[in-house]
This record gives sequence, structure tokens and C-alpha cells, in this order.
Amino acid sequence: MKALQANIDTQKLAIERLTTNEEAMLIRLADKEQQIASLEEKHSQSRSALEHYRNSVKEQREQEQGRHESQVQRLQLEIRDLSQQATARQLENAAIQKQCAKLETQLEGTSEQLQKAEISLSAMTTVKVKLESENLTFKQQITSIQERYQQATAEIKSLKTELSEQADKNVSLFSEVQSLKSAANMQKDIMDRWFNELKKNGGGNH
Repeated sequence: MKALQANIDTQKLAIERLTTNEEAMLIRLADKEQQIASLEEKHSQSRSALEHYRNSVKEQREQEQGRHESQVQRLQLEIRDLSQQATARQLENAAIQKQCAKLETQLEGTSEQLQKAEISLSAMTTVKVKLESENLTFKQQITSIQERYQQATAEIKSLKTELSEQADKNVSLFSEVQSLKSAANMQKDIMDRWFNELKKNGGGNH
């Protein structure tokens, strides 16, 4: 009878220990579940923040790229217009040079006629005066054409300088677009690594 009572007491103690262990395990389990829920909530918040950041960066990058592409297109149109103007100036300059050469030839012919008239027809003063007048007119025309030629040359030089500056601006804007793309890609890589690390740490705690 005493042995049976002792066995019952032993079983009761074992049951009490098991009950205590079960309660402790339930408390630990609840704590773990709370930690897991907290980590999942943080993970969800981080994922939402990352997605928002990615969308923001993407939108900003697309806006910047659109603006710079518009500027590049506008500069390309300006460069094309300047090139056309430079070509027109060159054609005008060529025509002026041709006209100048023609007038110089006429002037040479007039000078020769004047010399011959002075030697062989000294009495023909009227003809001499007329030829001298034509000579002066031709000289004035040549002077005027030379001035126009110099002005056209200066304008061509200015247009070439402006064309070069516009080309430099185009290269600079293209470089800025590439820099913005590189910066955006770098930020994306950083966020991807941070997200993977966060995911890895979250998985380890679980």
C-alpha cells in the first residue's frame, strides 16, 4: 500500500514537472511567435519602403532622362540649323569670290585699255575720263565686295565657333545623362544588397 502511494506521489511530481515544462514551452512558443510576427511586419514594411523608393527613383530617373533627351534633341536641331546657315554663308562667300575675280579681270582689262588709250590716243580725253571713271567704279565695287567678303568670313567663323560650343554642350548633356543613369543603378544595387541582407537576417532569426 505504501509502495503504491509512493508511486502515485512520484507520478504526481512527474506530471507537475511536465505541466511546468509545458507552460514554459508555451510561453517560449508565444514569445517566438510574437518575434516572428514582428519580424514579418518589419519585413513587410521594409519591402513596401523599398518598393516605394524604387518607384520614386525610377520615376525621377525617367523624368531626368526625358528632360535631357529633349535638351539633346533641341541642341541637335540648333546644330543642324547652324550647319545649314554655315553652308549658306559658304555658298554666298564662294559667289562673292567669283564675282570679285570677275571684277578684277574687268579691272585689269580696263586698266590695259586705259594705258593703251593714254599712249596711242592722247587726244581722246573724254574716253580717258570715262575709263578712269569706270576704273574708280570698279575699284569701289571691289572694295565693297571685299568688305562683304570679310564680313561673310567673320560670320562663318562665328557660326563655326557657335557650332562647336553647341556640340560641346551636347557632349556635356550626354555625359550628365550617363552619370545620372550610373548613379541610379548604383543606388538600386545598394538597395538590392540591403534588401537581400535584411531578408537573410530575417530568415536566420526565424
